[in-house]
Amino acid sequence: MPTRPELQPSVVLSRRLVPLAALAWVLVAGVAPVGGGLLRLTELEDQGDRLAQRVADLVDRETTAQARLWRYDTQKLMEQIEQLRTAEGLPAVLVEHAGTVAVAVPDRATTNLQAPQVLWRSAPTRGVVPARVHVAVALRPLWQEMALLIAVFGLLATVLAGLLRWLPLRTVRSAEQRIRELVVELQDSQTELQGLAESLERRVAERSEQLAQTAEKLRELTAHAVQLQEDERRSIARDLHDGIGQTLTALRLQLQTLAAKSPMSARPPNVVLSLVDQALDETRRAVRRLAPPLLAELGLVGAIRQMADALEARGALRIAVSVDPPSLAHAPSLGAAVDVACFRIVQEALTNAARHSRVGQVKVTVQLREAELTCEVADDGCGFAPSAVVGGQGLRGMGERAALVGGHLELHTAPGQGCRVVAHLPLSTGERAR
Repeated sequence: MPTRPELQPSVVLSRRLVPLAALAWVLVAGVAPVGGGLLRLTELEDQGDRLAQRVADLVDRETTAQARLWRYDTQKLMEQIEQLRTAEGLPAVLVEHAGTVAVAVPDRATTNLQAPQVLWRSAPTRGVVPARVHVAVALRPLWQEMALLIAVFGLLATVLAGLLRWLPLRTVRSAEQRIRELVVELQDSQTELQGLAESLERRVAERSEQLAQTAEKLRELTAHAVQLQEDERRSIARDLHDGIGQTLTALRLQLQTLAAKSPMSARPPNVVLSLVDQALDETRRAVRRLAPPLLAELGLVGAIRQMADALEARGALRIAVSVDPPSLAHAPSLGAAVDVACFRIVQEALTNAARHSRVGQVKVTVQLREAELTCEVADDGCGFAPSAVVGGQGLRGMGERAALVGGHLELHTAPGQGCRVVAHLPLSTGERAR
């Protein structure tokens, strides 16, 4: 069912003011003239009663003077009544005696003169002759006055009714116009604000995209820097292995040969060979720390497991390694920067656990979730208060490695509650695609 259009407040108010304006018109245009007419009619009645009584007094004087002959000689009485009638402007005067009109002034006057032409008023005589005097009072002045009052008050009522309807309507229409202007201004402001909001959203989106691109480029540059660093480490490791390592090996062989050819008293002491062996061991450890061959040969998960097995073989720790998802153990590299950072952090955490924590069991967890690699090392050692760590080169180094690839490091520990190190390492766009 179709709905009727909603009327404007001014239209509704205009319709409701019509009865009020009509009522005001009726009250002003009708009540005032009618009230004035009634007052004027009362005045005319009082006037008629006074004149009727004056005529009755006049008749009393004549009838008293001529008690028996006044009916046969009414000329004098009629002249006196005529003078009074003319002076007061009465249409007619009748004197009724014994059921008949004894005197009529003027002669043609009868009681047939009725409203709305005249108003009849009467008064009895109080002399020796019982009679009743009837006086006709003209009503024309009354109708004229009422007509004038109706015209004046009708005009006044029309003006008042118009004002009663026009003034509220003007106020309401002015308010409606102001409201329409405010609505237009509000709509314009809303449109402008919406435009500004859209512009701001576009700028924020563009800025966010720029920041994301900058962050991605920074991660790529960091990864490239880490890759260069690892390349340099491998180069230094090769130089140590091929240079110092081979030199020390040749030196040991020469010392052994010299010892075999020389007499017992001229042989070099065993301490020299021991020192050469220590130098070779330190060189090999430095080569492994600079460029762990396990990472290139076995991948990230394989290298961590091999390192865990080596530590367990030395009887230092019991280490459990878990991977999520399991396919990560056979996945290709996640990127040299992330692989090296994760391996180094796990390596440092395990070294710290073996050295300081009096640990029995360590759990290493490597987890891959879309855009982030998480590596966690948790032990059941004695733990420590983070605020009590002085220097903390190992912890600082792990945090710096995580920061280099755009990640961060979390440390959860307390005295007697073990230690848990968690590294969150984001993957670059290319690494996510792989």
